[in-house]
Amino acid sequence: MDRTSREDCRNGYILDGYPRTAVQAGQLEELAKEQGFEIQAIEVDVPRDELMKRLTGRRSCSVCGEIYNIYSKPPKNDNICDFHPETLLTHRADDNEESVSTRLATYDEQTKPLLDYYENSARLSKVDGTGELEEIYSQLSKLVTG
Repeated sequence: MDRTSREDCRNGYILDGYPRTAVQAGQLEELAKEQGFEIQAIEVDVPRDELMKRLTGRRSCSVCGEIYNIYSKPPKNDNICDFHPETLLTHRADDNEESVSTRLATYDEQTKPLLDYYENSARLSKVDGTGELEEIYSQLSKLVTG
């Protein structure tokens, strides 16, 4: 409530990855009502096998934060940042198949039911998350700005 009450949220705000549970959704409903906002949910739909590749293939540079993916955006030199050749890329400990599978199972159990809730109340829009980044961004922008 503190953060969403600030001046830069006066005309609305975007929450990425929230709510994740029914309890959080209820809290958000109350907050939105108090603030005079309507909730619009957007699902960026990506098939499971693609999510697994995106997460298990993710690598990043600890110096500049550049993000790579060994499947879709590999660095020029194996496991080395293109901008900092002295820096090996890091791989998050939880970006392995077992951890990702657990995170997806938690999503199925706790978060996916919220999609039905927002869809049944005509507040859910869907975006295909498998296209080019510019197209995905364009679709999201249209939904957010109306």
